[in-house]
Amino acid sequence: LPYVNCMLEHCKTSHTYLECTQETLADMLYAAVDAKDMPGMTDVDASLLYFCSLVKNQNKVTLTGECADEIFGGYPWFYRPELMNRDGFPWSADIDARTAFLDDDVMKSLDLSSYSHARYEESLKKTPHLPDETAEEYRRREIAYLNIKWFMQTLLDRMDRTSMYSGLEARVPFADHRIIDYVYNVPWKMKYQNGVEKALLRDAFRDLLPPELLHRKKSPYPKTYHPGSGSLWLVHSFWLTLSSLITGCKNIIFLCDRKNTPVLLLCPGCFLYIMILKLFYVFSDTPCIPALRSVSP
Repeated sequence: LPYVNCMLEHCKTSHTYLECTQETLADMLYAAVDAKDMPGMTDVDASLLYFCSLVKNQNKVTLTGECADEIFGGYPWFYRPELMNRDGFPWSADIDARTAFLDDDVMKSLDLSSYSHARYEESLKKTPHLPDETAEEYRRREIAYLNIKWFMQTLLDRMDRTSMYSGLEARVPFADHRIIDYVYNVPWKMKYQNGVEKALLRDAFRDLLPPELLHRKKSPYPKTYHPGSGSLWLVHSFWLTLSSLITGCKNIIFLCDRKNTPVLLLCPGCFLYIMILKLFYVFSDTPCIPALRSVSP
């Protein structure tokens, strides 16, 4: 909020404050699955979807800031060696949390780790390079290409689906191919200066933004850090809803680890599994989840 007020004071713009409660965020998880047509980024999808639905009440078209981090090097894996040099997608070092609900036999059959690494290797081979690059420059260009090819596509898809689901047209200036083509070849020393990421972008707006905004520490949106987002009362509210929907899932029961899934619902990171379970209930017709003990809000 202080940064919003600072921006209002500096730019003299008309502003509408939009707020989202944890209960609303939880309710939007279902619509977020519908908008994406598959389980996605949970509270990240839900909060952006709710935001778009509110913006639509006053505007038909909006500009968004997606893709700036991908092309200007704003993520830690652009400059932290342990992330930049890992053998695989730097933002997805561990897929255990995403696969814990799957049955062991299904995991062996799918071999998701090998699949992910194969796509990673294929992308590296397609990375455009400049002649006479140092080893570090060579690797950093690979990271930039991976971000544009994979990470950025995920964000653009999320923005497109959540906005269009709400009847809002979102335009993404930083995704303009002319900007991407140009910035892709800008030397890293211009993008990262004195330990500050996206230095080139900050410098470009130095005469337009006050210093406290220009050098603000990155705060990812639309991620929520509210402790309620992982609390037991939220899990309980979902379980009450899901319990009324349980008619079974014989069509895809073989995918699910019947021992782990109920336990995962009680973990802080329960959003992903709840969204996946919604699909289980929609496309299934035999009981598969044992009853959970009662959890008080």
